Amino acid sequence: MKSEKIYYIILSVLSKEASAEEIELFNAWYHASDTNKAEYNELKRLYNMSLHSQKRPVAFDSEKAWKNLHHKTIRKRNIYNKTAWVGIAATLLLVASIGSYLYKKDNISDLNQLAYTSINIEELAEPTLILSSGKQVALTESGLTTELSDLQIEVVNDKIMIYKKSHYLQPSSPEMNRLIIPADKTYELILPDKTRIKLNSKSELIYPDNFSEHTREVTLIGEAYFDVAKDASKPFIVKANGIDVKVLGTSFNVSCYKHQPTIETTLVQGKVAVIIPNKPEKVITPSQQLVFNKTKQTSATTTVDTRIYTSWTEDKLIFKNERIDILLNNLQYWYDFEVDYEDESIKENRFSIEVTKGTDLKKVIDLINFTSNIKLIQSGHKITLKRTKEVHS
Repeated sequence: MKSEKIYYIILSVLSKEASAEEIELFNAWYHASDTNKAEYNELKRLYNMSLHSQKRPVAFDSEKAWKNLHHKTIRKRNIYNKTAWVGIAATLLLVASIGSYLYKKDNISDLNQLAYTSINIEELAEPTLILSSGKQVALTESGLTTELSDLQIEVVNDKIMIYKKSHYLQPSSPEMNRLIIPADKTYELILPDKTRIKLNSKSELIYPDNFSEHTREVTLIGEAYFDVAKDASKPFIVKANGIDVKVLGTSFNVSCYKHQPTIETTLVQGKVAVIIPNKPEKVITPSQQLVFNKTKQTSATTTVDTRIYTSWTEDKLIFKNERIDILLNNLQYWYDFEVDYEDESIKENRFSIEVTKGTDLKKVIDLINFTSNIKLIQSGHKITLKRTKEVHS
């Protein structure tokens, strides 16, 4: 195949205007060598860079430049002139290089991060997917389908989203996406490798739409339960607010909210390695929990009842002899309230209680008041804790 013709076909594929014949030719060329794969991935990177660069506040109109290029190539199906393609390639590289220069000038390391800077989780009412392009998709409609790269996103209901591999194109370079779960919501994501991830309230997951050949890596802010599909050739890595959790195939829970002083990794089955910077790798086994203290930079492993730490996945919270401040912190993921302690020592009080999602907050408060020597007083969105001498039985 002449080189100028394959470049025409590649641009047709990238713009999703390729015919069935062109797709067949592309696949044959793509699989012919590793060099071809690398060349395609680089061209796709430049293509995406030219499209995304208009999101920065700069004078260069990359969108207009790309439209001019697009008009000269994709729309003119009968042009395969080598001289024309030299000019087209030069135009594409000019668009990409100018965008790259302005981008580096702003000291941003990843184009995809542009989509992650302007969303406030507190402003969202529903689970929201932010594509690498910056487009927001509210995950509220059952049956919603979105095309993304070489994948298809299908929303089964308002709690599950599935990524499905397309059969007509081969995997290309991944694009990063961001899934945000607001307060009082949970959401489940099924990735192309069949890994299932359930996100708790006020959590975010940054992940590629397609994993690389050597690793599967995601970034978590908040809390999530992972049921990782086994793949010995591709370790699954969760980057969790300063530590990495590395597995091949297993089920575990990670809690790494920014405001929490600790990061908790709780293993249900399998085996995971927790990687802490400048520390030896720590391996935990089923029913063990590793707690990393972010301030002290220390860690401790204990045996726990994993149901307590994964109960949120079944829409309930289980507390056994838990401090009242930690108990209320967890309830804040479901209920909208602030806490004020009349005396800091009140935080030391411990309780055992099970709360089902949807239970009226007043009932939870009444139960704690009835079984303790402290008083929770609710006024609007604020709960004040005071100590009383009376203990109900």
